[in-house]
Amino acid sequence: MSAPARLLLIRVIDQKLPVLFGDSNKKHIEIVTAMLNLNVETEDAVRIQLFDMLVHVYCTQFKNAGLQLALDVFRLLADRGALVEDAIGLFSKMEELGVCPNVVTYNNLIHGLCKRGDVDNAFFYKQKMIQNGVDPSLVTYSVLINGLMKLNRLDQANCVLKEITDKGFVLNEIVYNTLIGGYCKIGDISEALKIKDEMMTAGITPNSVTFNSLIQGFCKIDQVEEGEQLLEEMLSRGLVVNAEMLLLNLKPGDALMTTLIAALCKECKCLEVVEIWSKLEKGFAPNIVTSNALIHGLCEADKMQDAVKLLKEMVNNGLALDRITYNTLILGCCKQGKVEEGVRLRDEMINQGMHPDIVTYNLLMHGLCIMGKMAEAENLWNELKEIGLVPDVVTHTIMIDGYSKTDKIEEKLRIGLNPCLIDEMRMEEGLVPDSFCYTALIGRHCKLGVDG
Repeated sequence: MSAPARLLLIRVIDQKLPVLFGDSNKKHIEIVTAMLNLNVETEDAVRIQLFDMLVHVYCTQFKNAGLQLALDVFRLLADRGALVEDAIGLFSKMEELGVCPNVVTYNNLIHGLCKRGDVDNAFFYKQKMIQNGVDPSLVTYSVLINGLMKLNRLDQANCVLKEITDKGFVLNEIVYNTLIGGYCKIGDISEALKIKDEMMTAGITPNSVTFNSLIQGFCKIDQVEEGEQLLEEMLSRGLVVNAEMLLLNLKPGDALMTTLIAALCKECKCLEVVEIWSKLEKGFAPNIVTSNALIHGLCEADKMQDAVKLLKEMVNNGLALDRITYNTLILGCCKQGKVEEGVRLRDEMINQGMHPDIVTYNLLMHGLCIMGKMAEAENLWNELKEIGLVPDVVTHTIMIDGYSKTDKIEEKLRIGLNPCLIDEMRMEEGLVPDSFCYTALIGRHCKLGVDG
């Protein structure tokens, strides 16, 4: 055992180790993890001694806390695929010390063995658990099927499946998805679809895992159209899309690509979207609608640098930007408090021959009002009128809300010689104030301490 690990173990026994977790109940996991990390390059013989000692400590010194601590150590070892041999040694030691493994203990060991591809040994422990009077659970069978499918041992997987049904277990979505994924991996899409139908007949609704596997299966056999149809169905159901499948040979059309990007951005997977975009760039001619969907998602996720980078790529590729592109970028700038950058984009927009609309001004005015720059917001108010734009309900609400947060509320509820904004909305522009507008007004009166 290394010197640091030995010192750590001594402190464990002497109970002089400080609690590294806020939850003292998890201290033993921290201890084991630290000892594992300190002995990564230790010789096998020494490591076996270390884990023998660990088992002894947890089964004797910490006996008052129950044998669950020893089981936790075992699970930690089994979950680390490279430490399965240590887990097996710990398993044997537990038996020697009278700790009877339960179904969870066996499942963890079987999972660790399958994880490293040692399915034959996993079956050995499955047989051993039966001999020791422990009945395999559905989890046991699910783990074994998953291990077999990964090794393309389909016949054996089907035998395990038959054993499951013979024992009266009801298959769950994990088992079905494991089988579907396995058949899709080898290109047997017809069998995968058959299992999907059985899954639905059993009353289990296919989920994201099911569809992602099937789409990859269709792509594998070059049936891209069928894959796109499933992708559309996924998006219509609001299911999570795995970008990996798009990095194969699936090339969605414009409308589908736009929907996909919007869906992924909504799930805050903007980096994944950018990766897809770069991978598909050569075989996919992005249109302005698709590009705007991506820029909007990046701005919503406060990824302005990525959005600006994408904007430059769009221009370099000859894609003409539209008003929506600029407004989206202005929104992103204002959200980050960079209104000056938003104004610069507005000026660039004009230089490109595009006329800002009321949305452009609303975004900039809202950003200025949040920063308390009401004089500059007033200038934009006057400017938008000079170029022939008409303030809408949102414009009025932005200004009313902005003034309600200043120290000059009563006086500054007017712009120049105009009448009260709320009256102007009704009389001059025929607008109906909405709930947001009234909320701002109520806030104004409450701040002044007068009745509305």
